Amino acid sequence: MTRELKEIARKEAPVLGGELIRLATKAESEAVRVAAIKEMFDRGFGKATQPVEGSFYGISEQLAELFKGNEGNRCGDCASCAAGTEWPAAPLMRLS
Repeated sequence: MTRELKEIARKEAPVLGGELIRLATKAESEAVRVAAIKEMFDRGFGKATQPVEGSFYGISEQLAELFKGNEGNRCGDCASCAAGTEWPAAPLMRLS
């Protein structure tokens, strides 16, 4: 949404809110009334959360198996691990 459109929406908010209330209470179409009521609820209370389908079952067990035998920040295969020293901090990667 552009800055200009946001400014207009904020300026006209009382009028637009009144129109939503009018539609919610007096519109002939039931679909229009329901849409206006839903919009008012979304504005007043926030949008309802949506459940997430699916399962994460087994992920913890897979991660545990993957990291089995590794303690702390040691892979067990490199010179740093053989010497008992910690890995250096990983550099931050830029994703762009």
